[in-house]
Amino acid sequence: MVRIPVGYWSTKNETQAAPHPNISIEFLDKAIDACEKLNLAVIIDLHGAKDSQNGWDHSGWSRDTQHWTDKWDENLQNTIDSLVFLTARYKKNKCFFGIEILNEPLSTIPLDKLSQFYSKAYKSIREINKEILIIMSDSFRAHALEAETFIPKTSRNFYRVMVDIHNYQCFNDEDKQLTTEGHLGKVTNEWQNMISVLSKNYLVVIGEWSLGLEWKTFLGMQQSDIQEFKRIFFQTQKNIFEGGDGSVFWTWRIDYSNLGWSLEQLYKDGYID
Repeated sequence: MVRIPVGYWSTKNETQAAPHPNISIEFLDKAIDACEKLNLAVIIDLHGAKDSQNGWDHSGWSRDTQHWTDKWDENLQNTIDSLVFLTARYKKNKCFFGIEILNEPLSTIPLDKLSQFYSKAYKSIREINKEILIIMSDSFRAHALEAETFIPKTSRNFYRVMVDIHNYQCFNDEDKQLTTEGHLGKVTNEWQNMISVLSKNYLVVIGEWSLGLEWKTFLGMQQSDIQEFKRIFFQTQKNIFEGGDGSVFWTWRIDYSNLGWSLEQLYKDGYID
């Protein structure tokens, strides 16, 4: 299974920053064609909404915070239109397994707005494709196990819906202080419990995970010990995530030195068999 991120601009007749024309949809077409030939399932992931749903660079616009909800009616419809475009464009492709309706909407987005979006997106996609898997981000609320709040109450009427959670241990200060044993313990205790609780009510995908950790974690360790830990850390996460309904390593290839984010490089360096 391959998860392919796209921005809303890929679905519009808008130009990106001059002088570059908007040709990103052509590359998505090529990726879909390649996956079709290789018999790979594809999740198309709307990674960036207009005015940014989280304020982070990977949404297409790095800002102080999300501004997606500032012009709510306009941006809501803009995002729905992008999802409709993508669903209709690839509905006949056998590899088109699922569509993630928005990557990592910020946890501060009011739940009433998020629920309105999820409900409208679900209805709009189902009018085009009755069977495609519809993936909804937990908006980082599942980590507090708010399992009954971040999906609309109408979810009992949903079918073929999956909740996406992203599990990392390298961003908050508490995680940065963990030892290698602490990192493994968080996977086998906290994360395993979270997946178990969510799986009682939903299909669950760990849509992003990696071996990315704070560099200080490895201070004083021999290279051979680091390599062995990374092997164990990779396999431990993989085993726990199999308790859900799928997982996607983030990412296959990245344009800076391997810090545990490039699956391709981890294979090349012998960290993964």
